[in-house]
Amino acid sequence: MRYVYPAIFYRAIEGGYCIEFPDVEGAITQAETLYEALEMAEDSLACHAD
Repeated sequence: MRYVYPAIFYRAIEGGYCIEFPDVEGAITQAETLYEALEMAEDSLACHAD
Protein backbone atom coordinates (compact mmCIF):
# COMPACT_ATOMS: atom_id res chain seq x y z
CA MET A 1 0.00 0.00 0.00
CA ARG A 2 1.25 3.48 -0.82
CA TYR A 3 0.60 6.67 1.08
CA VAL A 4 0.91 10.26 -0.07
CA TYR A 5 2.10 13.00 2.27
CA PRO A 6 2.19 16.61 1.11
CA ALA A 7 5.49 18.39 1.69
CA ILE A 8 6.12 22.12 1.97
CA PHE A 9 9.46 23.33 0.60
CA TYR A 10 10.49 26.92 1.29
CA ARG A 11 13.66 28.95 1.22
CA ALA A 12 15.20 29.59 4.60
CA ILE A 13 16.16 33.13 5.58
CA GLU A 14 19.72 32.05 6.35
CA GLY A 15 19.99 30.17 3.04
CA GLY A 16 19.11 26.72 1.84
CA TYR A 17 15.70 25.09 2.06
CA CYS A 18 13.37 23.94 4.83
CA ILE A 19 10.98 21.07 4.33
CA GLU A 20 8.05 20.11 6.50
CA PHE A 21 5.26 17.58 6.31
CA PRO A 22 2.10 19.12 7.83
CA ASP A 23 0.44 15.71 8.31
CA VAL A 24 3.41 14.15 10.15
CA GLU A 25 4.24 15.67 13.52
CA GLY A 26 7.94 16.46 13.90
CA ALA A 27 8.88 15.67 10.30
CA ILE A 28 10.89 18.82 9.54
CA THR A 29 14.30 18.98 7.90
CA GLN A 30 16.56 21.36 6.01
CA ALA A 31 19.25 21.26 3.33
CA GLU A 32 21.56 23.54 1.34
CA THR A 33 20.33 22.72 -2.18
CA LEU A 34 17.00 21.70 -3.64
CA TYR A 35 18.45 18.33 -4.67
CA GLU A 36 19.64 17.67 -1.11
CA ALA A 37 16.26 18.87 0.18
CA LEU A 38 14.48 16.18 -1.83
CA GLU A 39 16.78 13.50 -0.39
CA MET A 40 16.46 14.84 3.17
CA ALA A 41 12.66 14.99 2.85
CA GLU A 42 12.56 11.34 1.84
CA ASP A 43 14.83 10.35 4.74
CA SER A 44 12.88 12.42 7.25
CA LEU A 45 9.57 10.90 6.22
CA ALA A 46 11.01 7.37 6.30
CA CYS A 47 12.29 7.91 9.85
CA HIS A 48 8.90 9.10 11.06
CA ALA A 49 7.03 6.27 9.32
CA ASP A 50 8.56 3.54 11.50
